[in-house]
Amino acid sequence: MEPAQELSHIGQPTVKLVTTGFDTRALESEGWRKVHPNVLVGRATRP
Repeated sequence: MEPAQELSHIGQPTVKLVTTGFDTRALESEGWRKVHPNVLVGRATRP
């Protein structure tokens, strides 16, 4: 897996999976919310 992988589905929040030890501070400053050490949740995607 790459350092960060983005998963989304229209109308659902976007999720980023990151590798263990990945520095998520930049993502969090952009509004991503860490829900697990390896999972960040963003906004719902729009069509």
